[in-house]
Amino acid sequence: MLRRNLIYTAITRGKQKAVLVGEEEALHRALTKAEPHRNTALARRLHALFTGAAGHPAALRVADGQLAVC
Repeated sequence: MLRRNLIYTAITRGKQKAVLVGEEEALHRALTKAEPHRNTALARRLHALFTGAAGHPAALRVADGQLAVC
């Protein structure tokens, strides 16, 4: 089951280059096929993160490579 998001992940994981092996038509179908809608809580979580509990923007800082909300 070849899908656009899997191709994107494979290509972006490559450090210097990515080699795709397969039929060109299969790649074309995967890239042009409509993606199913995904129900995730990402938008709600990002909104809560950046507005804070009181509706004010939260302060963000990076420490030791980790993003933290202050």
